[in-house]
Amino acid sequence: MQALDGVDVVYHVAGVVSYGTRPDTELMQKVNVSGTENVIHACIEMSVPRLIFCSTVDVVVGDKNIVDGTEDTAITPSHFLFPGYPQTKHEAEDLVCRANGSHLANGGRLYTVSLRPNVMYGEGDPFLIPSALQSAYSAGGWSVCVGNGKAIFQVSYAGNVAWAFLMANRTLLDNKLTNVEGQYFFVPDDTPATSIYTTLEPYLHDRGFKHMPVYIPYWLIHGLLSIRDLFLWLISPLVKINAQPPICSIKYINMTLTFKNDKARTYLGFRPLFNPEEALQRSRKYYKKIKLN
Repeated sequence: MQALDGVDVVYHVAGVVSYGTRPDTELMQKVNVSGTENVIHACIEMSVPRLIFCSTVDVVVGDKNIVDGTEDTAITPSHFLFPGYPQTKHEAEDLVCRANGSHLANGGRLYTVSLRPNVMYGEGDPFLIPSALQSAYSAGGWSVCVGNGKAIFQVSYAGNVAWAFLMANRTLLDNKLTNVEGQYFFVPDDTPATSIYTTLEPYLHDRGFKHMPVYIPYWLIHGLLSIRDLFLWLISPLVKINAQPPICSIKYINMTLTFKNDKARTYLGFRPLFNPEEALQRSRKYYKKIKLN
């Protein structure tokens, strides 16, 4: 509680991402959902007037492509593509949005916003580009490509997503904008939407790596991983193994998933702070230095 003493805005970006054949759903529920409940209660007790939550586009990703999704057209699927993570983030987002307007201890009100970033790249990225670089390093400098390379995988630069949070806070300070409070927003930037393999190329090149010249058919990898998962299920009474990658991750990068930021532009005044070339160059400097082993 004392950490919020005198604070006027909380950016709630903490969360657990666990994936694989046996993701830690219990930990994600504890941190992503129960942790968010604790943050909301702390804001109320310490009279913090603004709470901005980091959600994810994964809260609307099921087994179908999404093209130019908006807050109205990209709805919660009946079944999430990934087990655990999107469900817990969706529950947490709902808690944050419903907490909007709550009475604070000092008699004021709590105002909330939830942002739904795409998969991010850039400084601090622990997942997207580093995992691809590590895989290529382990494979003797070759990056394995699965599928036909036609799926459009939209990503956003971390610096622009951070800027969106600042814009959300600035907007909440303006009492004239009543359509913002308790709402959620997609915040993609201007990074060109292309295949994941095209996105990876400059970072692979900087480390002396290349894509394999031949794409491995999606159906083949899906079949092999299905056999692996069946084997893991058969031995699960004896030993529980969280293997990588899960089938859903392979499907994810072979789906077209793009979103529009019209709502964020209109109500938050969001304009990406860094253009695509600036984001690329800043990211290249970061990824050139990460350690591979």
